[in-house]
Amino acid sequence: MEPIISPWIIYFVQLLDNLHGVCMVLFVLSCIASLVLVLPMILEDEDLPKKYLKKAVIIAAVCGGMDIIIPNKETMITMIAASYITPDNIQMTQGNIVEFIKQISEAVQNGK
Repeated sequence: MEPIISPWIIYFVQLLDNLHGVCMVLFVLSCIASLVLVLPMILEDEDLPKKYLKKAVIIAAVCGGMDIIIPNKETMITMIAASYITPDNIQMTQGNIVEFIKQISEAVQNGK
């Protein structure tokens, strides 16, 4: 029997969630590095190498953008579930639920 949701999708959801976390950490670290590089320039008029500041700002911008674009784990799971929910599936499930409830009520009545 073929699975409804491919195990590879589950793997990629976890992988993207990890990438989301890495981007957030890199974003925070590069923002801190930018502040550390800019503060001495502002306070003491030191001329620190601006290439380091540029790199930190670029890393912050890229990681911040990726962090915004990559959905978190719950959103990805919701998106996958939404892609598998169709009107046909809902109608089929409703019939099964009605039958299941009837079976439970019969079992309860027979048990008394």
